[in-house]
Amino acid sequence: MINFSKAFTFIETLIVISIIVLIIALTIPAFRYFQTESTLNNNAQEIISALRLAQSKTIASEARDNWGVYFNAGSYVLFKGTSFSAREPVYDKTYELSKKAEIYEIDLIGGGSEIVFERISGAALDYGSIYLRLKTEQDKNRQIYISDAGQFQLSEITIPSDSARIKDVRHIHLDYSRQIDVNSEKIILIFDSDGSPVQQEIDIADNLQASQIFWQGEVSVNGSIQKVKIHTHRLNSWDTQFCIHRSGQDNNETLVIDISGDGAVSPDLVSYDAQGTTATTGNSIFISDVSAQ
Repeated sequence: MINFSKAFTFIETLIVISIIVLIIALTIPAFRYFQTESTLNNNAQEIISALRLAQSKTIASEARDNWGVYFNAGSYVLFKGTSFSAREPVYDKTYELSKKAEIYEIDLIGGGSEIVFERISGAALDYGSIYLRLKTEQDKNRQIYISDAGQFQLSEITIPSDSARIKDVRHIHLDYSRQIDVNSEKIILIFDSDGSPVQQEIDIADNLQASQIFWQGEVSVNGSIQKVKIHTHRLNSWDTQFCIHRSGQDNNETLVIDISGDGAVSPDLVSYDAQGTTATTGNSIFISDVSAQ
């Protein structure tokens, strides 16, 4: 005789197990999403806390000096001094990011990697944005914006897929592996106007801010003003990453950018067409990557 009671109990057990498995399957992605969001938010809030601490120490004139925060890809340093290079290392406090997160871009007005606050007012001397993301999920990111008044804002950046993203060459990054002699080398801009080149030489030694190259200027070419900004996100830190801004709205001449210590045939670094729609990688063997931003 068949025991229907036992058979029914077995079916019930299977249903319960199936429901539990389904709940777990639905919960894991949500939990993973919460973890990634939590990692980013925690790291971002800790950076903001360090910035606030530097600001409050400056306003309070602690140790009778300015305070600031210096940023690396995997860490940041609270320091005492008017700049990171002129700091007193005994006061340094280093904070490590989560191993899953990284600072992937530093876009400050001075082109450097540090923010120092003004005494009394607490204003930021080098304001701008710090960009944070997960190493394995680079579409998960945060932007920390520091205003010139010393206010902080945290936001998420929406990044479309790379295939859908519209790129242009107004803002490019260029990785360069040769060690640059900052004391003697020059960056050379060559504008070609109807076969009559106009050359602008930039002495690197005279254009360093917070241990990074920073130059922004205007060059008159055949009566037309050309506007270019060149700075580095890292300089001789294993390699150098140049950041070049050249808008087609502010430029109408072809441009070649060379660096004096490179033996390549010009252009060394990059060349632009007159319309500003195309940037061509230079001939230097030390260039490893050029990417439109």
